[in-house]
Amino acid sequence: MSYEGMSSIQRFLAKANARIEFRNKPVAVWKRPKKCGAYARSTGEPCKRKAMANGRCKNHGGMSTGPKSSEGKARSLANLKQFRGQP
Repeated sequence: MSYEGMSSIQRFLAKANARIEFRNKPVAVWKRPKKCGAYARSTGEPCKRKAMANGRCKNHGGMSTGPKSSEGKARSLANLKQFRGQP
């Protein structure tokens, strides 16, 4: 775009409009982060949070809550780096 013959205010407005047009362009679908998509029972709307590797967010996808049984807790403790050499 040529800014010759424009006043300083016109140049400023032209550049500002160009920046706004650049920002408002839609992002390609494949570049958008995946959304959780779990539906709320109360509203029926899908969750808009960013999805983890399993396709759901932390609330709906279930991050691990850790072992519950005493055998699982012992196995988990044995796998920790700071307790590897100890019985």
